Amino acid sequence: MDIKNLKLLNDIVEWDIYTWKNAVEHWDRYITSNIECCDGKKVLDIGARDGGTSLYFALKGFSVICSDLNGPTECAYKLHQKYDVHNMVEYKSIDGTDISYPDNYFDIVSFKSVIGGIGYDDNYDNMDKTFKEIYRILKPDGILFFAENTKASIIHQFLRKNFVKWGSKWHYMSIDELNSYINIYKESVVKTYGFFNCFYKNSKIINVLDTLFNKIIKDNHKYMAYGHAIKRVE
Repeated sequence: MDIKNLKLLNDIVEWDIYTWKNAVEHWDRYITSNIECCDGKKVLDIGARDGGTSLYFALKGFSVICSDLNGPTECAYKLHQKYDVHNMVEYKSIDGTDISYPDNYFDIVSFKSVIGGIGYDDNYDNMDKTFKEIYRILKPDGILFFAENTKASIIHQFLRKNFVKWGSKWHYMSIDELNSYINIYKESVVKTYGFFNCFYKNSKIINVLDTLFNKIIKDNHKYMAYGHAIKRVE
């Protein structure tokens, strides 16, 4: 699998490729460096919907449960057929606040742009439940891979509220809030990216600006956070 292939990344990321590909590339670097054999290891992909991130893990050789609250779409199955990995994937309806699997079951749990929907209308209770469930079902030394829309700058907040249909309802976590949910893990890495890209998505030229200014712009002014966290051995 060529993780730098933009056609493949587009199928995995599904939108705003130049920002969100940073998350997939980070996950891939970690897996390549730290997991010798993916075969037989179990992944739960939460809120997978059209199956993009599930495609990534299946291509890496994991056994994947592609899940969404009301089940993944037909697009997910067709996408996995296209890459001939549908035999590596199960499709299930799973509520992130109440995951019907035993403790210490999965080697990996992943989500991309999901918590904001779970926390719709600032439903902190649902977010708390989801992060607790993720921790519960991960094996000791299991890994959470995540990528999520974040609160970002005042400019982003204004534009979302006034020009995005669900912008005033979606819960955009701050970086501090995200860290508060993953500080229970024994190790975690949180990175941020994206300021200009959201104004003109999928433009190579605009992405050059984001790349140049990524280290200068404050983390809490960028609109996407990603990384991984490793569960403690109890």
